[in-house]
This record gives sequence, C-alpha cells and structure tokens, in this order.
Amino acid sequence: MEAGDFEAVLNVHLSGAMHCSKAVWELMREQQYGRIVMTISAAGLYGNFGQANYAAAKMALIGFMNVLHLEGMKHNIRVNAITPIAATRMTEGLLPPAALAAIQPERVTPGVLFLCSEHALSRIVLSAGGGSFAAATVMEAPPCHFEDAELSPEGIAARFDEIADSSRARAYANSNEEVQRFLETALGAAR
Repeated sequence: MEAGDFEAVLNVHLSGAMHCSKAVWELMREQQYGRIVMTISAAGLYGNFGQANYAAAKMALIGFMNVLHLEGMKHNIRVNAITPIAATRMTEGLLPPAALAAIQPERVTPGVLFLCSEHALSRIVLSAGGGSFAAATVMEAPPCHFEDAELSPEGIAARFDEIADSSRARAYANSNEEVQRFLETALGAAR
C-alpha cells in the first residue's frame, strides 16, 4: 500500500469525523446538549486482511470518541460509535443474496437512533447487524508486578498466562485510571 493511499483513507474517516464534530461542538456546548455517533468498523476493532488504512482510521475514531466523551460530559454531550454490519455496495459481491437480505441497513438504524436519543449513554461502541446488537469494549487484565530479579523478557514469557488472564479484566473510564492502577500495583509491591 502506498503512503498516499493510507493517508487518504485516514483523511476521509478520521479527519472527516473531526471536521463534522468540530462544526457542531460549540453549539452543543452552548445549548448543554448534544449527540455524536461515530461510524466505526469491525475491521478497526478486530482487523481485516488488506485493510490496514481503513482499520487504523476506524480504530482511531474510538480514541477520538473517548476524548470527546470526557470533554463533553459536563455539557451533556454524549459521544458514541456504531459498528454496522449491513448490505452495501461494498458487500454486494461478497455475500449470498439471503445474507444480504438479512443485514439490510434499516436493521441497524434503531441502534443509531438509540445512541442519538435523550436516553443514550456515552462512550458506547454498539455493534449492530441484522437486528442484533452487542456492546463492545476494551478491557485490561490486572497488572502483574515483577521484582527486579525476574524483570526480563523471559520472566514475562514465564508469566504470560497470568498477564493475559482476562477473568478479572475491567474497562477504564479514562487513561488516568489505568495509570493509577499500575502505580498502585508498583507501589504496593515496593512496600
């Protein structure tokens, strides 16, 4: 992929969302009310072969959504994202007619309308397709502390099952919560 191809797709999706959000942000702040819904993709959340530019742009929108959520909270601006699975010109040749009939865009619309409604939460990633809906989130397992003697690539490899244990994973409200959790773990181990 040429760098220009990568940048063009970033400009369409990420810069396009920025320009649209910027155009309404001040009005939403003044009126103490607003709703923004980003359109992202499973390609950004989970990857899709051959779509590095598209996936990067769509995942970047989640970071953008997270920051706008934090900045808009005190102004009743709620910012969310929809991950639609729908029949489009892009999917026409990829799926059989029965599948395309099952995933008409109208079956995603209620999710978008909910995310724009007065009752909407904020910072929700709502996957939607064929009349089915699921919330997606980034979670992190608890930090595992290493003493100096075991702090090495080999030490990490030896304890990687523990590091990757998602049974006690949690989502953070902001990056400061994650930093605080790591500091508490490190400081607790130093005692």
